[in-house]
Amino acid sequence: MHKRTKMSILSFVVLVGTSLSQVPASAQATPCRGATCEWKDPYTTHCAADDRLVSVEYFQFGANGGRVEEHYSPSCAANWAVVRIYSGSIEPVDVFIQDTDPYTLGSVWYPSSGKIGTRPGDRYAWKHTPMIDGRQVNCAVALQAGSPSYSRTAPCI
Repeated sequence: MHKRTKMSILSFVVLVGTSLSQVPASAQATPCRGATCEWKDPYTTHCAADDRLVSVEYFQFGANGGRVEEHYSPSCAANWAVVRIYSGSIEPVDVFIQDTDPYTLGSVWYPSSGKIGTRPGDRYAWKHTPMIDGRQVNCAVALQAGSPSYSRTAPCI
């Protein structure tokens, strides 16, 4: 009986060890959370691994048509914005994630770095902003350079 108990315990330890080594990336420790994610890239930090699309707004700025998206990472509790261009050129269109925290004076816009997404398999040109604290109300904004034209996702205030 003593030998059988040792064997059962050993089998249990091996089973648990195997299960723990297969924890998905989204459940593993995150590099930042909330305010500590501000100005960090959602893709290089792997916060985008559990990306949720919060809201979308479509726009047409002359020849430039596309959409602006607000994204959220539950594991990092952070938001960021993405602009995708379906027609025209991405260069004159910029994207911002807007911090609409009612406790701050006004709102803060976090601009994209200007980098254009070039991942294999991308159908449309896109660029994104750094992350901001997702534990408060935020929204995404697309802006046409040199023009008053803009598009934003709800719930911008």
